[in-house]
Parts: sequence; C-alpha cells; structure tokens
Amino acid sequence: RQMCKETDEKRWVALTEISGKITIDTGAYHALIQGGKSLLLPGVQAFEGHFESGEVVEVLHDNQCIGRGVIAYASDELQLKMGKNKYQLDEKAPAVIHRDQWVQL
Repeated sequence: RQMCKETDEKRWVALTEISGKITIDTGAYHALIQGGKSLLLPGVQAFEGHFESGEVVEVLHDNQCIGRGVIAYASDELQLKMGKNKYQLDEKAPAVIHRDQWVQL
C-alpha cells in the first residue's frame, strides 16, 4: 500500500493547479533530474507568483518546465532567503521542494 500512497501523492502534485513558478540553476537541475535529490535554497534563481507553503509550483530551467512540486516556503519567505549562500542559511532549513513531493514532467 505504501507504493500506492506515493503514486497517489505524485498524481495529486501533477494534476493540481499551480500557484507560482520557480526558476532554478543548472546545479539544481542536475541534482533534481539526474541525482534524485531535493531542491535546496541556493539552487533557486527567481520565482513568479504569490504562494503559500504547501502549494504546488512549476519548476523551470532554461525557460522550460521540468516538473512540479510542493513548496515548503511561502513566496515572501522565499524572497528573504534567496541569494544567500549555504553558510548564511540555517543548517536545518528545509528543502524548497522535497524529492518525495516532486514530479518530473
């Protein structure tokens, strides 16, 4: 039943209306697509829209939609944290999008 639950959640992410868009850098792209990793704050270059934590956003790289995920930050919180390097961020800061809440398109 665990596999069905994971499939249902990913289907929900894929079908839910998006609340915004996030543009990521090449390092984050490779981590998500090839490495199966979560999206971390330093990989976010820009975003569009107003969203709350827990909503679904589209993820772009080179102006192409590469997937969707459930975002862990509200847009105003993300704005405050963007552009900081890993040494300026709290070590325990959650992933922007956890790999379990990510669907590649």
